[in-house]
Parts: sequence; C-alpha cells; structure tokens
Amino acid sequence: MKNLDSVAHDLQVYERDWGHIFIMFHRPALTKGGTQDFVRFTGDRRGVIMQCGMHLYMQGHGFAVDNPYYAVTGSEGMFDIRDLPAGTYRIKAWHPTLGEQDREFTVAAGESSSVEFTFKEK
Repeated sequence: MKNLDSVAHDLQVYERDWGHIFIMFHRPALTKGGTQDFVRFTGDRRGVIMQCGMHLYMQGHGFAVDNPYYAVTGSEGMFDIRDLPAGTYRIKAWHPTLGEQDREFTVAAGESSSVEFTFKEK
C-alpha cells in the first residue's frame, strides 16, 4: 500500500473470515510516498477490508483469488469473466452488508454463459 495523495491517511487493513475480522496491519498517518507494504493472507482467509481512520468515507472491500478468473462489477453491477475453459463452475457474489450468494453454471466449448445475482436490502 502506498499513499499517493497530498494528505495523510490512517490506513487500516483487516482480513475477513466470514463472521470474524482480524487486523492485518495499521499504518497511522501514512504521508505521501509513505511506506510500501506487502501482505500475506492466512489460511483460507481471502476477504479484505481497507479503511482510513481519518476519512470515514474512505473504505473498500476486496477478495483475493489464486486464479486468473475473477471480475469487479462496474457501476451498473455487471461483470465479465473471459476465457473460462469449458466446464461446470460455482461462482460466488459477495456484498459487504447484503451477504453472499453462489450459483453453479456450465460453459460449453466456444460459448458464453450468463449468471444473475440479485441482492435485496435487509
């Protein structure tokens, strides 16, 4: 993590393990340029929460995968995962407050497949 802003940030990064949160690191008052950190995930923990303790509107959520097949949703909530080999897969969609859903789907050779997720407010 490296701060490229002209203001300081209080970087807090946590691992998320579906119901539990563990601190990965905390860098108070990270100034421009700051330090560069590399992190390793523990076991099956792949979810990460990032936030700034100085700017409450600054936060992000992510999920680390160990394969090239992933996507980030666009502003309309759509995503593409390209070049999947033919086969049957399970895909999981996750939202930080609305939970998670998963679906099984099949991709035939040379074809595309569509999966839809709908999250409802709790």
